Amino acid sequence: MKCKITESMELLNGFVSKNLWFADNENATIADLAILANVSQLKACGYQISKHEHLNRWFEQCRTLPGFEENERGALELGELFKSILGNQFL
Repeated sequence: MKCKITESMELLNGFVSKNLWFADNENATIADLAILANVSQLKACGYQISKHEHLNRWFEQCRTLPGFEENERGALELGELFKSILGNQFL
């Protein structure tokens, strides 16, 4: 049985397998920023998004977006907090 996180990441991976971005094929939108915040959190907690080829490609292209570094810092801080409390048991 797959965990809900993996199921969700597979769904996102399938969506960006046909598009460069989530809501528009040529440009990032607010949808990408919203999804980026969640995917960054999971990645910072230890989830291996590299298992999902298209989602990983999308995440890497998000590095070009304004505010990516600030988002990444926040995700890493929260990821460390989660790991210190829960370990990796929720992944």
